[in-house]
Amino acid sequence: LSNTMLHGTSAISDDDAAYQIAKSLRMNEADEAHLVRWIYGTAGNRKTWTWAAWVKRWDIDNRTTLLSTGDGTSDTDWTAIEIESDEKLKVTGWNTSWKQTTQLFRDLTAWQHITVAFDTTQMTATDRCKLYVNGKRIKDFSADNTLGHLTNYACMDENKPIRIGGIDPSCVNNTLSNTYLA
Repeated sequence: LSNTMLHGTSAISDDDAAYQIAKSLRMNEADEAHLVRWIYGTAGNRKTWTWAAWVKRWDIDNRTTLLSTGDGTSDTDWTAIEIESDEKLKVTGWNTSWKQTTQLFRDLTAWQHITVAFDTTQMTATDRCKLYVNGKRIKDFSADNTLGHLTNYACMDENKPIRIGGIDPSCVNNTLSNTYLA
């Protein structure tokens, strides 16, 4: 991971010591902590990808950006996985929320395993973006918009950033997260 940078640091308080998980990250907005990796050379597969992590939020008042990728201002140039300030999990492009759950993510004590399976090669439109929480597929959405069949989206695009815990790699218009990831 020579192209990976950790921005900011975060100390663990005594209250957090009981919840330490080896090789986990604590994203702290006040420290501007987030990860950025640039894909150089050949683009990866922009039609099929999966993101998964154990997530534990510790701040319910702010948006939690789990992943953002790309640097454009269109749906095919920017993608994000977020828990919005309304406490709903969302997979979004620049202009379109493809999936936004009706389920609320309020529990600040629980670790939850979140998986997003993105596959625009699927013939069935509802299978092009699938969300799972703790192994159970989410099927109830307040926003449910179709991804284009066989469309390339921003994730794994060459010369584009992939960010964990933040949106803007320059921190100019950033939304940083207060969350644990493993």
